[in-house]
Amino acid sequence: MNNSEVDAWMFLAVAVGQQEGGVTSLEYVISAADWINHAVPMDDELVGGLNRLAAAGLLAVVDNDFSFTEAGNAVYSKVRKRAGRSKQFERLKAEFRDLPEPPDPPWRPAQSVLDDAVSAHGELVAAVLSTSTRRRSK
Repeated sequence: MNNSEVDAWMFLAVAVGQQEGGVTSLEYVISAADWINHAVPMDDELVGGLNRLAAAGLLAVVDNDFSFTEAGNAVYSKVRKRAGRSKQFERLKAEFRDLPEPPDPPWRPAQSVLDDAVSAHGELVAAVLSTSTRRRSK
């Protein structure tokens, strides 16, 4: 994936994973990204995309939680009008075509943070699959 595709993917993951208060935890970003693209983002995709979006003023980052800024909300409001996820993705790719690499990335997670978030996502998927399997066997 090129940067505009990764940035669109991460932006949509933050939108889909939003919880109360409009905040998305790192674990929910990963789970939403997997739901959107049927793939868990690689560490460089996750960190690079979220940092480009934050440096562009579209995301606020507090610890390992993400939320849209006013500018991010404006972009999302614009791209989601009369559009499903696929169309939103295409619109976001065009919107994010020229986001630069931040010289000083605002979010620098430790590798253990990334590993723990991926593990938490795996546990969530396993729990959902286990529940689904039990329902079908009854």
